[in-house]
Amino acid sequence: TEELEDATIALLAALDSHFEDMESMLRRSPMGSTMMSELGPSRRRLESSLAKALEGHDAQSVGRVYGAVRSLLSSQSLLNMFGPMLGGGASAGPLKDSFLYQQVMGFEKARFSAASEGKRGEVKAALSRLILTADTYLAELQHGQARDFVARWHGGLRDTLVHMRDDPEAVIHPLPFSQLRGEGGGYMGDMMKSVMESFGGQQQGGKVQRADTIEGLSSLSPQTSFLDGQAKVA
Repeated sequence: TEELEDATIALLAALDSHFEDMESMLRRSPMGSTMMSELGPSRRRLESSLAKALEGHDAQSVGRVYGAVRSLLSSQSLLNMFGPMLGGGASAGPLKDSFLYQQVMGFEKARFSAASEGKRGEVKAALSRLILTADTYLAELQHGQARDFVARWHGGLRDTLVHMRDDPEAVIHPLPFSQLRGEGGGYMGDMMKSVMESFGGQQQGGKVQRADTIEGLSSLSPQTSFLDGQAKVA
């Protein structure tokens, strides 16, 4: 549709402007080029998807924009966390508060409006299944497990997903789905726990267990046995 094409052009322009500002801010840091290189793959992925969607009206490329934005959200979150430690100066702030993300919201609204009624119904049904699955997951957690996820879910994340499902005017956008996986300290904490368990616990005879939270990463050493590897995902 014309609305979707306009939103795609606006998002491409905002992406260029966002990275120009980032490069200007990080130029003062001795690690600036390194930090920008961490964002490079996410930027190229998003630019490629938008360009293909614009030039060839490729429906698959339009859909890939969602994954590219999630990748950019993750990269930007880590950059905001570690940037000041690496001499990057003050954080650029959350990507969700930027002009770029406003254009992402506009693109997602236009994309959803351009979909058929049947496809829109499938998206809403998938949201319902996701909310039900997360509620079930929380109900089965042991006391003290996944406290970061529990806080996020009951701290507004569930309400956001319900709002996106039930309100016809709500924009279904990538950020809440990225928040399901965790951001910042919680994400890093689970990753480090998994690494320590895999490379330390096994050597010391410790029991290998699945991560407590849905955002946990499974890291296995080359010497990991099949049974230990299976325990991480069982």
